[in-house]
Amino acid sequence: MASSPVPSPKTQLGVNRVLGPNCSLKVSPLCLGAMNFGRNMNGALCLSLGFLCSLIPRSAVSGTFDKETTYKILDEFRASGGNFVDTANM
Repeated sequence: MASSPVPSPKTQLGVNRVLGPNCSLKVSPLCLGAMNFGRNMNGALCLSLGFLCSLIPRSAVSGTFDKETTYKILDEFRASGGNFVDTANM
């Protein structure tokens, strides 16, 4: 039985890379920072991912995202091929 061909990724975000030389974990080339998800943080938000900018209300730029906006961002990131989210507790 022949295997199915692997579909091409929708965006460059879906072109996974090996995380490190001694690891077989494959991650997207960009990591989504989750600092503003779920709690109030002071400071400005900096996103270089243009497709996400349209999902973010201007009121959330210097604060936190509500649950609905957070899920929209995560869903779009995943749909575009992203699989690497920074959830560091700082």
